[in-house]
Amino acid sequence: YVMVFKKPVAAWYAVNIVNEDLPVNLADLTINQVGTWTWAWMEPMIGTASFILLCAQFGRAQLAKMNMKPYTEYLLHFRADRVAKRFPAYDRSMVRAWAKHVPPVKWNFFPDYSRNRSLRGPSSGL
Repeated sequence: YVMVFKKPVAAWYAVNIVNEDLPVNLADLTINQVGTWTWAWMEPMIGTASFILLCAQFGRAQLAKMNMKPYTEYLLHFRADRVAKRFPAYDRSMVRAWAKHVPPVKWNFFPDYSRNRSLRGPSSGL
């Protein structure tokens, strides 16, 4: 969005990256006109990025259809195995089950629980 519609960013990108001459009336261009001007060099990058995201989503959906684990599940299992190996004094299955569901951490490595992110999971029904 910024590289397509923001005049200062588009002008800098046109001069320094694309090596294109600036339009004569750059100061008078509206947001839509800036977008039309920059679309010639931004469309291939935006199109490629969108296609990559679409392919990644499609691949993940196909993995789920085939009952295969997506990459994030492999990461959770790897983390669980690593924690279980680090704490051999405890029951391996309990440590792995706990490590798979450790909440994400913030920048200061303090757990970011769902109650702090205003996200709620399914209720227990009690």
